[in-house]
Amino acid sequence: MPRRLGEGVPQSSGRAAFTLVELLVVIAIIGVLVALLLPAVQAARESSRRTQCSNHMKQILLASHACEDSMTCMPQFGYAWPRNSTRLTRSSTFFSILPYLERQELFDSLPANQTVSQYFNTTSTLAYVPAYICPDDSSGVGPNGQGAGWNLNSYNVNGQVFVTGQYPKMSMFSDGTSNTVLYVEHVALCRNPAGGNNTTDGRSVWPAINLTTGDPIVYWTGASTTTSFSNIAFPGGATKYPTAMIPDPANNNVMSWKLPQAGPILGTKGNCDPLTSNGMHPAVVIQGMADGSVHPISPKITLATWNALLTPKGSETISGQW
Repeated sequence: MPRRLGEGVPQSSGRAAFTLVELLVVIAIIGVLVALLLPAVQAARESSRRTQCSNHMKQILLASHACEDSMTCMPQFGYAWPRNSTRLTRSSTFFSILPYLERQELFDSLPANQTVSQYFNTTSTLAYVPAYICPDDSSGVGPNGQGAGWNLNSYNVNGQVFVTGQYPKMSMFSDGTSNTVLYVEHVALCRNPAGGNNTTDGRSVWPAINLTTGDPIVYWTGASTTTSFSNIAFPGGATKYPTAMIPDPANNNVMSWKLPQAGPILGTKGNCDPLTSNGMHPAVVIQGMADGSVHPISPKITLATWNALLTPKGSETISGQW
């Protein structure tokens, strides 16, 4: 029997493609989904970087504890190491603990006729220690730990512990190891002439033990003066800054170390203050305590509580959560 015209041939539905309106609707929906998901992705990445930054601080703390277990004390910043050494008469705390970060070869690489600052603070001597770099530090640290021609780090020692005239021991901390800050987070290139640190350009250089390089230290005794910039005489050398301390109006205007900064604005026109702890995480700054714990501290902490945490034996009362 002859077929009818078109019989057995699939019939067209009459919809060969999306209309322009439908395509625009799909694109709009995708855009909304991306806008909703992007903050979550960014938050996850920031959380990962902050966790890694905290892990690096933890490594530094454990190395310091291992150092004390082995040497009966921790290395004082700017002084001989080991204690009474005639070979290494001035050393950065960060250099001294290298063997306890499994970097004995780097520690041993210092020539006998060189100081730590002389040898490692040149562009030709790369000294990359991953534990000394926070991945959130966007101030100019390169993938090899260098920046602006220096071996940088994202952490500082607390001068109230490491520059006292005594080699620190945990047993000295009468305020309690859980209430004493050993190390603070600090942006590697915190450039802000208004902060007072104009000589070093706000650098934090882990092998440094002299002012013109960029000491990885904050809150050292004698750092503040109300008159002028002048030198103080701990062996590494340092400078007094008129802006290192501020009055605390909530505590009878007692001169106090400034609060930490979370997410400061970087650059010469920014507000990053090299004379206090700071980090690029939103809302918190990482601090390493003497008991080996790592704490994210809010910059909204009170001046009195913050200063109590910096002193190892000030007999202050610390109340509430911080």
